[in-house]
Amino acid sequence: MASLLDPATETVIELAARHVVGRSRTCQLRLADATVSSLHAEISWDGEVWRLHDLGSRNGTLVDGQRLPAGKRVELSPGASVEFGGAACRYRFTDASPPRLLVFGPQGQRTADDDMICLPTRDACEAIVLREGAGWAIESADGTRKLAEVETVHISGQAWTIHLPVRASATRDAADTGADALRPAREETTAITFTVSRDGEHVDVVVRQDGTARAIEPRAHHFLLLSLARVRLADAAQEHLSERECGWIHREDLLKELAVDPQLLNLWVYRARRQLAQAELRGASHLIERRGGAGQLRLGIGRLEIIQS
Repeated sequence: MASLLDPATETVIELAARHVVGRSRTCQLRLADATVSSLHAEISWDGEVWRLHDLGSRNGTLVDGQRLPAGKRVELSPGASVEFGGAACRYRFTDASPPRLLVFGPQGQRTADDDMICLPTRDACEAIVLREGAGWAIESADGTRKLAEVETVHISGQAWTIHLPVRASATRDAADTGADALRPAREETTAITFTVSRDGEHVDVVVRQDGTARAIEPRAHHFLLLSLARVRLADAAQEHLSERECGWIHREDLLKELAVDPQLLNLWVYRARRQLAQAELRGASHLIERRGGAGQLRLGIGRLEIIQS
């Protein structure tokens, strides 16, 4: 992870794609020292390297002891010493890897796991921020919508600022802003087989992709996938329904069937996607789809099989 290290405290600060340093409350790295300006400097990812430039600060920004000329952007290399204003605010640039998805909220900074993050917490999951094809989106009971490069959302009465791991131009150049444009083409080579025990207490899941079968470790959220698979297979048997209409179920009906609350349902959605992502399977982000405004969900994969053991 790209980061700054405070040598005095050994604190590691992971960097957002655009990380502003200064005394202002709007800064990602907020410093109280009097030598630091309100908006002092910015560290940013340009898609290949990290660069630093001074934002017109009064006391300047130094890299390896050299003061940066006004407006000049310099590349940061691992090990570089960076000083904002005075010696009391000296850091070391320790990692030049690309940025990750970061969220700043009431509890501080959070980093995504496998390009997904639950808000406000994993245990109280009301929304999921995730990669959708070439872009990023936020998904909740209200549907799915595209996110800007930096955006503040309100969840449970609290403000969360989302920083996407993209360079600035990557968002501005995106021509299609519709939710469907974010979703990659469905992986037609992916198939899922569910094997259900006679008493219905155990579900084994095998995912086949590109001719390779992978058994997925049993988890509680597999019962959610099984319920969605049953709906989709039942709809597929009806000749008058198109593929686009197959498999949708209202969230309230799903909650009753599974006997869970909305937060647990969202958590299961997150965990199911994450499990497939950790298994390095393509299409994890659209394993479960939501129909915006309709409060409906479905399994995003149509090649399904359910076996009673």
